[in-house]
Amino acid sequence: MGTLVAFAADLASRTDHELLRLFALRPDAITPPVANFADLASRLATTASIDAALDQLSLPQLHTLATVPRCADPAELESLRELALILRADPLALPTQKYDGGTRLFLPLSAVGLALGSDGGALRVGVGAEVGVGSGDGSAAADAIPLSAFEDLPDAPIPLLIPVSPALRDNAVGSAVETLLRTMGALLDVVGEAGINALRGGAIGVRPVRELSKAQDIGVETVHFYLELAAAAQLLSFNEADRGWHTQDQRAHDDLTAAESWRTLERADQWLVLVQSWLGNVRPPSAQIRPLAPYDPPRQARQWRRQLASTLANMGAPATDVKALATSPRLADAAAPDIRTLLEAASWHHPRQAAALGHEIPALLQEMEWLGITGAGAISAPGRAAVNNRPAEATATLRPLLPEPVENFVLQGDLTAIAPGFLATELTATLKLMAVSEGRGAAGIFRFSQHSLEAAASGGMSRSFLLNFLQESSSTAVPQSLEFLIAEVFRNRPDGDLSTESEPRIPPDKAQAPSPSEAQGWSPQLWELGTGVVHDELEALAQIKRLRSQPVWANDGVGESGPALVMEQLRQALEHGRILSVRAVNRDGEIEELLLLPVSLDAGMLRARLATTGRERRLSIHRIISAVAKPRDPETLSPALQPTGADHASTSSGSTTTSQGAS
Repeated sequence: MGTLVAFAADLASRTDHELLRLFALRPDAITPPVANFADLASRLATTASIDAALDQLSLPQLHTLATVPRCADPAELESLRELALILRADPLALPTQKYDGGTRLFLPLSAVGLALGSDGGALRVGVGAEVGVGSGDGSAAADAIPLSAFEDLPDAPIPLLIPVSPALRDNAVGSAVETLLRTMGALLDVVGEAGINALRGGAIGVRPVRELSKAQDIGVETVHFYLELAAAAQLLSFNEADRGWHTQDQRAHDDLTAAESWRTLERADQWLVLVQSWLGNVRPPSAQIRPLAPYDPPRQARQWRRQLASTLANMGAPATDVKALATSPRLADAAAPDIRTLLEAASWHHPRQAAALGHEIPALLQEMEWLGITGAGAISAPGRAAVNNRPAEATATLRPLLPEPVENFVLQGDLTAIAPGFLATELTATLKLMAVSEGRGAAGIFRFSQHSLEAAASGGMSRSFLLNFLQESSSTAVPQSLEFLIAEVFRNRPDGDLSTESEPRIPPDKAQAPSPSEAQGWSPQLWELGTGVVHDELEALAQIKRLRSQPVWANDGVGESGPALVMEQLRQALEHGRILSVRAVNRDGEIEELLLLPVSLDAGMLRARLATTGRERRLSIHRIISAVAKPRDPETLSPALQPTGADHASTSSGSTTTSQGAS
């Protein structure tokens, strides 16, 4: 088994690219940053971190991990080393072990063995059955089949997909995205600066949700979805002072709020921001929780959305209707799985998560349909690209599915402006500064009033700017009634035209529109499947630079690596019957040095016997400063601890000093 010392050396030998990949796959590695490679190894060897990594593994990867070093599949071994679950060692160190190709030897990290259980882990394999790994405390399910019980894994399940017309799928995606963006914009308008009153902790009560449902003419469950999505995308933020959700608290760039910045994006970029926010959300589906209520997500929740989306996005061609597939290959790209097929695929690709993910699948599938990731149940081209971290391809494939934006509106004598379709983003943003949006359909309706025009004037708009904008953007002449109202509003202002206020904050045009990352204040990201945390790439590179600047065992293992080394020494001593030289803090706060033979380790307490007298001692783990393995010296051992001939030979040969410099 690989020790922490070997693990730290393995991490230090990796290239910067390999470390970036590791930080992307296991983001808890540098959250928060670590001081040196020893601390990095210690953090990655914790049970919580290893469990999170094991949750990402497929059934073949778990089988490979449980059979290392007997397994010699180079691709699987490299994927496990990439996740820092196994170590690459010198073949000459263990010449009796089997290794791949005769050149590279892989050893399982000792902490991984503890997480899998003493029997190497166990799986329950079967079509549609729950698939999971031992609990991590060395026990496995009573009805589980040990991995060592079979040499060959069952074949991967063949997905049974229902062919869907590509035109039907694309139409459904275009309609869903149009509804998504329009409803989200309307929701942000309703919330506005007035906000939504919340209960204790941020949850929104029943009455505000019903009011939003009535105002938007959508169901209550749909309101839940949009509120959760807006909060995930930071379009809404909670203000603890007034216990309300608002759109104006978080500033993104140029004094624009996050919601205002999102509005300036093109529709495809708006959609991408929402989809990426949904994929990174760790909260359960909106149908399973009170909207925006406090929630402490379990470890597994950080992967559920991406695991299901990636499973669906990368699912193979349907096994049904072979003739149709032969005549129309595009049917393979437009096919919808049922829930049973998804469960089988999840059991193969993410066996440890299958049982928990099964409860989330129906609600998550509905949300993916609302988002346009799927259309008529089939994965869409932009949805697949977004899930597989190809943002440019996602927006490029979405644009043809959306109707072209309308560049002009129609001014009517009843003081309204009608946009016969989706109005261009910059025109909508400017028009909303001088008129109030009405209506709920795809067409935009904006009503002018004395109050709305006075608000525009107070915001810095001049009479000439307002009239020029209307004349240039309207396909009809400005009605006389609207001209009279504008003149009346500006009558009492200086010069009847120029405002005394500052210039209006007009959203930038398309040529100057910020990218999605700029609008959200994001930097280039390491966004990987199966993670719920995203690192800033510059921060990750800075972490690597810091690691390179420090010795592997800087500070003599005093940081995170100190307690981890102690625990590793205690476990190895218990396993091999080794004597330990222990430095611990006694009840008086003084440091004492003891020569101990560990007997048991349970509930944070070490039960051991003094090597010289055989008397039993109990030590709290947190009081132990260091532990170093020592060879058994018969002259100093208590008679009760004297080894027999065979035991003496084995323990003497197996005893090693594993302090930070020994390996």
